[in-house]
Amino acid sequence: MTYTGRVPNFFVPGVQKAGTTYLCRQLARHPDIFFSKMKEPHFFHQKHFTEEAIDDYLTTHFADAGDERWVGEGSTRYFQSDEAAARIRNRLGTDLRFIVSFRQPTEKAVSLYLHNFKRGRLTGRESILQMKQGGGVAVVPFSLFAHGCRTYIDTFGAERIHFMRYDDLVADPLGFVNSALGFLGLAPIERTSEKLANAGYNLAWDGDELVAEVPAEALASGQVPPRFPRAELEELHGMFLKDIAETASLTGLELGHWWDFPTFLNKPTIDPADALRRSPPRDRLAGDGKRRNGKGRRGREGRRGDRAADTTGPDGIEPETARES
Repeated sequence: MTYTGRVPNFFVPGVQKAGTTYLCRQLARHPDIFFSKMKEPHFFHQKHFTEEAIDDYLTTHFADAGDERWVGEGSTRYFQSDEAAARIRNRLGTDLRFIVSFRQPTEKAVSLYLHNFKRGRLTGRESILQMKQGGGVAVVPFSLFAHGCRTYIDTFGAERIHFMRYDDLVADPLGFVNSALGFLGLAPIERTSEKLANAGYNLAWDGDELVAEVPAEALASGQVPPRFPRAELEELHGMFLKDIAETASLTGLELGHWWDFPTFLNKPTIDPADALRRSPPRDRLAGDGKRRNGKGRRGREGRRGDRAADTTGPDGIEPETARES
């Protein structure tokens, strides 16, 4: 390795559809954190990963880092990759920190299905129960967390990993962000983006089917609005119960309410784009986004008629790299 600049010492490796975009954008505003401008470089889990590419990865994403205490990135596929943790350890060592946010897996699976539908990878006719295999639309395996917990705990130690719940982001955005900052040993912030919005498609119960209300003009050729039979969602929910128990045991998180079948009723979610529209506190940053000492550049980054928000949530506003992923 010929690169001589700063390298990442913390990661937000997952999981998808659990508020990581919102969290990473808030962390990127902190003066003691340099965050990659591309939220998800997608390096350590690549199928065609090569050791020789490490210099290009570091130069592209971290060469502008200055004397910030923490340097990080947020590729959400790392947590459920079989290779990423070992590759990170082998190239960067073990003195790293990881922040992982989880979401109730049945909700997350529906959200991930709609995420892939919106990007044209699904027609809307596929059963969510079919999404069990590997690949870009494997919504079921990507909603299982215990295996990833064991991998990262065994590789880096539980004390280096901060596990969080998407539920807490919805309930208290500022507290959610400050929990992550506290884990990094940083002072809490006094404000954050708290604009609430219903991101993505609305969902409505039509008898025993949960239907995504997709405008006709938003449908690609061959697509139809997805419909999720309640019986399939209940079967899906049953697939996750053992994993929920194991995840709670491994992380110490209180997940008892995740055993209940989700209502999919309307939930306010946070619009991360609002974080980009708000200026950083004047007493923390100055000028064009550089730190006051000039070192380093900032990396910015039911019943019929019942309605529910698309469980896309905060990550419904795409990170810079997710526009094509």
